[in-house]
Amino acid sequence: MANKYYAVYRGKHSGIFTNWGDASKMVSGFSGAIYKSFLTLELAQQWLARNVSIDHANGFHVPDDVQGLINKLSGPTWEAPTDLSSGYQLYSDGSYDKHTRKYSWSYVLLNDGDVIHLNNGSKKAGADNMWQVSGEIQAVIEGLTYAHANGVKRIIINYDLVNLQKWGDDQWRAKKPETQAYKNAIKKFRTEGMAISFNKIKSHSGSEYNEMCDYLAKQALGFCKTDNMDAISEEHYRMMQEAIS
Repeated sequence: MANKYYAVYRGKHSGIFTNWGDASKMVSGFSGAIYKSFLTLELAQQWLARNVSIDHANGFHVPDDVQGLINKLSGPTWEAPTDLSSGYQLYSDGSYDKHTRKYSWSYVLLNDGDVIHLNNGSKKAGADNMWQVSGEIQAVIEGLTYAHANGVKRIIINYDLVNLQKWGDDQWRAKKPETQAYKNAIKKFRTEGMAISFNKIKSHSGSEYNEMCDYLAKQALGFCKTDNMDAISEEHYRMMQEAIS
């Protein structure tokens, strides 16, 4: 039995290898290589399957030589629906005030297109200050915590900061305490039965729920949002005012 399994999602050839010598040949000199080591074959297969699900959901090409390995999984992997008006959706945002060294977070939770909950807050930045990114991370954790506590089993996180997906889906290494805590939180939610998928959106592009999060994050720091306010409906504006009053 192999001591470790090396899963290569993007490389000269994709697959699972039982020694680093073979795996390193697949990723050495390959720009944008994505790979990771695991203690069991099952974990390696699950990681590859999750990457396939992510790329399918975002319309990216899936390496041809990965698909056969995915079929060996004992259970199906969830792919986010293309219709983003259905199911549970989480929008989130963060902001930062350099004068007070505070970061803020906010989220809007929807179900089948209806806003069912929203929240915001602020915290003093720690010694390892990540500015607005700290708020972005906290927003996702707060939103998922609420969703999990209320029995949500499948959810799509609509994000504009690519780091959230890369850390969450274990494609990037987390070097700082906050990013490590974020990765561990996503892993914990998934381990406890929550299927989580990520969907990339463009920030400040007039998406109502993204603009609502921006409004709430700024409000938590005492800032006034002035751009793209026409994207927010009167109903949702009143809802935000009632929630933060």
